[in-house]
Amino acid sequence: MEGLKAYTALRACGLSDYEVRAYVALCLQGPSTARQVADAAGIPYTKVYDTLSRLERKGAVEVLEGRPMKYRALPPSQVAENVKAQLSRVAAQAEEALEELQPLYVGVGGEGFVRLIKSWSDVDAALRSTASSAQRELLIHVGWLDPYYMEAFVDQVVKAAERGVEVRIVVSRSYARSKELARLARAAEVRLAMARAALPINVLVADGSQALFILASKPRRGRVTRRLAVRFAVKELAELVKEYVELVWEASSKIEESLSQREEVA
Repeated sequence: MEGLKAYTALRACGLSDYEVRAYVALCLQGPSTARQVADAAGIPYTKVYDTLSRLERKGAVEVLEGRPMKYRALPPSQVAENVKAQLSRVAAQAEEALEELQPLYVGVGGEGFVRLIKSWSDVDAALRSTASSAQRELLIHVGWLDPYYMEAFVDQVVKAAERGVEVRIVVSRSYARSKELARLARAAEVRLAMARAALPINVLVADGSQALFILASKPRRGRVTRRLAVRFAVKELAELVKEYVELVWEASSKIEESLSQREEVA
């Protein structure tokens, strides 16, 4: 049986030796009892029921009710489609997991890393991994509420706050009435920067040891021509960025004070 191409292919797709033997036996002899499958496939009788149950869950066999109960192999063409669908799901899950890992990748011999991130999927992964890596403190500067990732950004801030991370956020005064700011204010301490105009740069500093810059070029009516991100885990550099963001924080005003001032002017 090991000489069959089908045996090799199904083993490569993740089926066990017993599972492949049982499936091939059912293909060759038609509907069979568990005892008949065990004898034809050379599987210990104590293992055959578990083997057939796994094949049923994987979409390779079906159970025929009756006395005695029998098992029937599903058509190889249908099994091929089922295997293809399962592998596609596994590949998609692996791709998603590896996208999150990519911004964290460090070459051999490096004590820290600096990464230029260009694709949106990598920017999104870097945003999530930077925010989720914070254990004590997350310091954030929001210069532009980029609609492409603000929902994910706010979700990560909320999750960090729920973990007990101290989250401080400085936001451009242009967004004092935004719904995103309202959500952020419910989860973290938020202040409004003194300057009305702000560069379209968003910065996250996690625990003073790593930082993420997300930049957008030429914002025009809510659109940008390009997005880039720089992520680094060089402690000295991250600490320096943290100092700059803290300077902006200290010079900022509380939301309530800023809103009341605007209402008085109005």
